[in-house]
Amino acid sequence: MTILRNAAVAAGIIVVTAGHALAASTTVTGTVTDIFGQRYVVDEGSQKALVDLGPKGRDAVTIKSGDKITVEGEMTPAGEIHAATVRVGDQAAVELPESRTWWQKMTGMGKDDDKTPFGPVEAKAEVEKAGYEPVGEPEPDKKHFALLAKKDGKFYEVHAHRSGEVKQIRTVEASDPRWGTLVK
Repeated sequence: MTILRNAAVAAGIIVVTAGHALAASTTVTGTVTDIFGQRYVVDEGSQKALVDLGPKGRDAVTIKSGDKITVEGEMTPAGEIHAATVRVGDQAAVELPESRTWWQKMTGMGKDDDKTPFGPVEAKAEVEKAGYEPVGEPEPDKKHFALLAKKDGKFYEVHAHRSGEVKQIRTVEASDPRWGTLVK
């Protein structure tokens, strides 16, 4: 059974790799007629093209219906264009951030690879920036740091995230099993 499963996985990798090898570079120039999240319909006059900017690309450039754009990217076997650069009107071309490859998505690699360190020191700094006074040391917890913080004479459990977001989770009393010994 293991041999059969390994053969199926290998065959799937070959099919996915072959699909990516078939993508061809292309350039599309036209008017944006419709917008569906990160996908744009571009009317070239004689035909329409579906352009995918990706979630990061959508945030990198502002495009609205009626804009004239030029897109360079790869045409997938399904007929969609995965954009690499976009030029809106006479503006300079914007190189879009690369999305994660299929291998990175499959293995979980490439997430939070912005090389910016985020440890206890940075978590404390984010909490202070949000107006809290950190008490004790931050504790790592999945995708954030949890710590006890004081604000307006009350104690709270807060979570500091890499994105700079600080969430106030709950009020903490002296009887709290996790933080109670630090409440004074």
